[in-house]
Amino acid sequence: MPATPPAPALDRPARPVARHTASAGAAAPGRWRIDAAASTLQISVGVGFVATVRGRFTDVVGEVRLAVPREASSIRVEVASASLSSGSSHWDDVLHAAGLVDTQTCPTIAFASRTLRPAGDGWELDGTLRTARGICLIRLALHCRGESAHRLRFEASGTVPSREATRLLSRPGVQRLLGRSMAVHLLVEAVPAE
Repeated sequence: MPATPPAPALDRPARPVARHTASAGAAAPGRWRIDAAASTLQISVGVGFVATVRGRFTDVVGEVRLAVPREASSIRVEVASASLSSGSSHWDDVLHAAGLVDTQTCPTIAFASRTLRPAGDGWELDGTLRTARGICLIRLALHCRGESAHRLRFEASGTVPSREATRLLSRPGVQRLLGRSMAVHLLVEAVPAE
C-alpha cells in the first residue's frame, strides 16, 4: 500500500477569541451518541460549467464527548460512502458512474476533531477527514442549534479543495470535472449515550 502523503497545512491561522463555557440548562458533559436517523453529511460541488450537484450521505454514526470547558470537547463521525444520494435518480446515476465517490475503495468517510475554539457567535472546529486513501485537514464553522438534557443539535460547515476531496474519495480523473472546492455541511443530533 502506498504511503499516505502528508496532510496540507490549514489555510488560515486561528484568531484569538474569548473563552466560552457551558451554560445553565445546557447539555451535560459526557458521551453523546449521534442519532443516525436525524443526522446527515451534505456536500455540494460544481460539475463542468453547467451545474452544482448536491448530495447527502444518510448513514451517519459517531459520538460527541462534551467537556467543561467546551473547548475540550471532541466529535467523531463516520459515514458510509454508499449512502450518497442527490435526491434525483438521474444525478445519482451520473455521480456513481463518474466515480465521484469510489465506494469500493473507500467504503467509509471518517471525521475526527482535533481542536475546538470559540469564534464569534459559534465555534471553529479543526479536524481530519480520513478514508482508505488518506487524510486531509478541514476547518469547520460550528453552530449549536439547540441543547437540552436529552438532545444536542449542531451544524458544521466548511470547504475542501476539490483536489483533496477527489484524492480521498474519487476514482482517478474525476477532479477534471469538478469546481475548485467541495462544500461540506454536517447536521448532527445526538442523545446521551447509555
